[in-house]
Amino acid sequence: MVISLSPALRRAFAMVAVLAVVTVQAGCATEEGGTTGDLSRAAEAAASAASTGRLALDAYLDGAVTAAVADTVLSEMIDASQDAEVAAATRVVEDPEDAQPRRQALVLIRAGTDALVDARAWVGLTTGSDPVALVSALSDSAADLSAFADEWEPQG
Repeated sequence: MVISLSPALRRAFAMVAVLAVVTVQAGCATEEGGTTGDLSRAAEAAASAASTGRLALDAYLDGAVTAAVADTVLSEMIDASQDAEVAAATRVVEDPEDAQPRRQALVLIRAGTDALVDARAWVGLTTGSDPVALVSALSDSAADLSAFADEWEPQG
Protein backbone atom coordinates (compact mmCIF):
# COMPACT_ATOMS: atom_id res chain seq x y z
CA MET A 1 0.00 0.00 0.00
CA VAL A 2 1.36 3.44 -1.00
CA ILE A 3 0.45 6.41 1.17
CA SER A 4 0.40 9.81 -0.47
CA LEU A 5 1.22 12.71 1.80
CA SER A 6 0.18 16.28 1.19
CA PRO A 7 2.97 18.84 0.75
CA ALA A 8 2.09 20.40 4.11
CA LEU A 9 2.35 17.05 5.87
CA ARG A 10 5.67 16.32 4.16
CA ARG A 11 7.00 19.68 5.39
CA ALA A 12 5.75 18.92 8.89
CA PHE A 13 7.59 15.59 8.85
CA ALA A 14 10.71 17.37 7.60
CA MET A 15 10.49 19.82 10.51
CA VAL A 16 10.16 16.92 12.94
CA ALA A 17 13.32 15.39 11.43
CA VAL A 18 15.16 18.68 11.90
CA LEU A 19 13.88 18.79 15.48
CA ALA A 20 15.35 15.35 16.11
CA VAL A 21 18.76 16.50 14.86
CA VAL A 22 18.63 19.63 17.01
CA THR A 23 17.71 17.59 20.07
CA VAL A 24 20.64 15.24 19.52
CA GLN A 25 23.00 18.18 19.03
CA ALA A 26 21.75 19.85 22.18
CA GLY A 27 22.57 16.71 24.12
CA CYS A 28 26.25 16.79 23.11
CA ALA A 29 27.40 18.85 26.04
CA THR A 30 30.84 17.85 27.27
CA GLU A 31 33.25 16.86 24.53
CA GLU A 32 36.55 18.31 23.39
CA GLY A 33 37.52 21.94 23.76
CA GLY A 34 36.93 22.46 27.46
CA THR A 35 34.67 25.28 28.56
CA THR A 36 34.74 27.23 25.30
CA GLY A 37 34.09 24.04 23.33
CA ASP A 38 31.03 23.37 25.47
CA LEU A 39 29.88 26.97 24.98
CA SER A 40 30.37 26.64 21.24
CA ARG A 41 28.22 23.49 21.14
CA ALA A 42 25.52 25.12 23.30
CA ALA A 43 25.45 28.14 20.97
CA GLU A 44 25.25 25.89 17.90
CA ALA A 45 22.31 23.99 19.42
CA ALA A 46 20.55 27.30 20.13
CA ALA A 47 21.35 28.51 16.58
CA SER A 48 19.75 25.34 15.20
CA ALA A 49 16.69 25.94 17.36
CA ALA A 50 16.36 29.54 16.13
CA SER A 51 16.79 28.44 12.50
CA THR A 52 14.20 25.71 12.87
CA GLY A 53 11.84 28.16 14.55
CA ARG A 54 12.29 30.55 11.61
CA LEU A 55 11.49 27.73 9.17
CA ALA A 56 8.34 26.88 11.13
CA LEU A 57 7.22 30.51 11.21
CA ASP A 58 7.96 30.91 7.49
CA ALA A 59 5.98 27.77 6.71
CA TYR A 60 3.05 29.04 8.77
CA LEU A 61 3.14 32.46 7.10
CA ASP A 62 3.19 30.74 3.68
CA GLY A 63 0.18 28.63 4.65
CA ALA A 64 2.22 25.44 4.37
CA VAL A 65 1.54 24.31 7.94
CA THR A 66 -1.22 24.91 10.42
CA ALA A 67 -0.92 27.01 13.55
CA ALA A 68 -0.89 23.80 15.59
CA VAL A 69 2.14 22.45 13.70
CA ALA A 70 4.01 25.76 13.91
CA ASP A 71 3.17 26.04 17.62
CA THR A 72 4.45 22.52 18.30
CA VAL A 73 7.72 23.11 16.47
CA LEU A 74 8.24 26.48 18.15
CA SER A 75 7.49 24.98 21.56
CA GLU A 76 10.06 22.23 20.97
CA MET A 77 12.62 24.78 19.79
CA ILE A 78 12.04 26.86 22.92
CA ASP A 79 12.80 23.73 24.96
CA ALA A 80 15.96 23.07 22.92
CA SER A 81 17.12 26.67 23.32
CA GLN A 82 16.47 26.55 27.06
CA ASP A 83 18.45 23.29 27.28
CA ALA A 84 21.34 25.05 25.54
CA GLU A 85 21.07 27.92 28.01
CA VAL A 86 21.17 25.54 30.96
CA ALA A 87 24.22 23.79 29.47
CA ALA A 88 26.04 27.12 29.16
CA ALA A 89 24.90 28.46 32.54
CA THR A 90 25.84 25.39 34.52
CA ARG A 91 29.22 24.80 32.86
CA VAL A 92 31.90 25.22 35.51
CA VAL A 93 34.35 27.92 34.43
CA GLU A 94 37.82 26.62 35.24
CA ASP A 95 39.73 29.55 33.73
CA PRO A 96 38.81 33.19 34.50
CA GLU A 97 39.27 33.98 30.79
CA ASP A 98 36.28 31.73 30.03
CA ALA A 99 33.86 33.82 32.13
CA GLN A 100 33.36 36.48 29.44
CA PRO A 101 32.62 33.99 26.61
CA ARG A 102 30.09 32.29 28.89
CA ARG A 103 28.37 35.62 29.60
CA GLN A 104 28.32 36.34 25.87
CA ALA A 105 26.92 32.89 25.07
CA LEU A 106 24.18 33.31 27.65
CA VAL A 107 23.15 36.71 26.27
CA LEU A 108 23.00 35.35 22.71
CA ILE A 109 21.15 32.17 23.67
CA ARG A 110 18.64 34.16 25.76
CA ALA A 111 17.99 36.46 22.77
CA GLY A 112 17.28 33.40 20.64
CA THR A 113 14.93 31.96 23.24
CA ASP A 114 13.12 35.30 23.49
CA ALA A 115 12.70 35.44 19.70
CA LEU A 116 11.25 31.91 19.72
CA VAL A 117 8.85 32.82 22.55
CA ASP A 118 7.72 35.94 20.65
CA ALA A 119 7.18 33.91 17.46
CA ARG A 120 5.15 31.31 19.32
CA ALA A 121 3.03 34.01 20.95
CA TRP A 122 2.35 35.56 17.54
CA VAL A 123 1.30 32.21 16.05
CA GLY A 124 -1.12 31.75 18.95
CA LEU A 125 -2.54 35.28 18.79
CA THR A 126 -1.64 36.56 15.28
CA THR A 127 -1.67 40.06 16.72
CA GLY A 128 0.88 42.36 18.23
CA SER A 129 4.30 41.78 16.71
CA ASP A 130 5.13 42.14 13.04
CA PRO A 131 5.68 38.59 11.69
CA VAL A 132 8.34 39.80 9.25
CA ALA A 133 10.25 41.31 12.19
CA LEU A 134 9.90 38.00 14.04
CA VAL A 135 11.36 36.08 11.11
CA SER A 136 14.19 38.60 10.96
CA ALA A 137 14.83 38.33 14.71
CA LEU A 138 15.07 34.54 14.45
CA SER A 139 17.41 34.79 11.44
CA ASP A 140 19.62 37.34 13.18
CA SER A 141 19.74 35.28 16.34
CA ALA A 142 20.70 32.14 14.44
CA ALA A 143 23.45 34.04 12.62
CA ASP A 144 24.81 35.59 15.85
CA LEU A 145 24.81 32.23 17.63
CA SER A 146 26.48 30.47 14.70
CA ALA A 147 29.17 33.16 14.57
CA PHE A 148 29.83 32.70 18.31
CA ALA A 149 29.91 28.91 17.90
CA ASP A 150 32.38 29.21 15.01
CA GLU A 151 34.59 31.62 16.98
CA TRP A 152 34.86 29.28 19.98
CA GLU A 153 34.76 25.95 18.15
CA PRO A 154 37.59 23.68 19.28
CA GLN A 155 40.40 23.46 16.75
CA GLY A 156 41.35 19.86 16.20
